Amino acid sequence: MKKERILRVLGMKRVVSFGDLVRESNVSKSYLSEFLKVLRERGLILMGESIKVTDLMEFLRFWGEEKRKILKRINSFLTDTLFINDFLSVLSNKDYVLSGQFVENLITKQSSGVSLWVYVFDENTYLELMRGFSKKRSGRIKVMFYDDHIKYGSSFLQGYRIVALEQLAADLIAEGIFTDIKVLLK
Repeated sequence: MKKERILRVLGMKRVVSFGDLVRESNVSKSYLSEFLKVLRERGLILMGESIKVTDLMEFLRFWGEEKRKILKRINSFLTDTLFINDFLSVLSNKDYVLSGQFVENLITKQSSGVSLWVYVFDENTYLELMRGFSKKRSGRIKVMFYDDHIKYGSSFLQGYRIVALEQLAADLIAEGIFTDIKVLLK
């Protein structure tokens, strides 16, 4: 998840100093230096006095690929409910952030009958949700116990805490969902 912290800060700032990137991603200087080499070799960043993302669309695609790898290693469960709002009402007093097609559709003002990702940061909250909602092999709602740095740049929309738009784009790419990133990031 350290890589994703770095990608999140770079994706949102687009131009940032090395010191600010260390501070805001909360990773060691040595780890950051090694990962920046990878990004530079792939042509995703330029390094000088500051670090600059060269092509945001390519950068987000790379981030989405990295996110896919992370998703294979984290604790998560799938569930479903007839109405997503029934599930969301349970989150009202919890620390969470939302992502997935549901959030994309809140932003683009389309139907919300699609997948929802729920990131939670407290193990007790995660276990409570897992006990309260049946686990399934498939479902529209994916609940993940996750690093709380994902709240970086988050905001509220229609009463829901949502991930930053750049994070949403990377999540949708990781999920294999086609989205018009340029429209999303307007």
